[in-house]
Amino acid sequence: MTKLLFSRRFLPAASLLLCTLFAGGNARADYYWKGSTLLQHLDEEARGVPSFEVAVALGYVTGVVDTLDSLVVCSPPDVKLRETTRVVYDYLKGHPQMATLPAHRAIAEALGDAWPCAKKEGNK
Repeated sequence: MTKLLFSRRFLPAASLLLCTLFAGGNARADYYWKGSTLLQHLDEEARGVPSFEVAVALGYVTGVVDTLDSLVVCSPPDVKLRETTRVVYDYLKGHPQMATLPAHRAIAEALGDAWPCAKKEGNK
């Protein structure tokens, strides 16, 4: 099976399939979670309800933090995932307008509000 997955004949076909699945004008808009979906699963996490979606939500938050940290968000060096997700969860609960935004934007807003980066001298 492994030989088939990595054969030279299979890789171009797999690449074409992936491009077909993820290409297109509206495909991206439906692919990402909205703030409301993220809030739903973070609420499940806060209530201690284990699920695959909760794990995905935690991974989603982690991925956005890893991407934005030190660029847009300057989280404390010793911050833990639990605190980060709590900041996002509380922000989403207090800002219902975030429900319609893509989840990554809602996370960025929440963490940027909690841990903004200091402005540099030349960037006033």
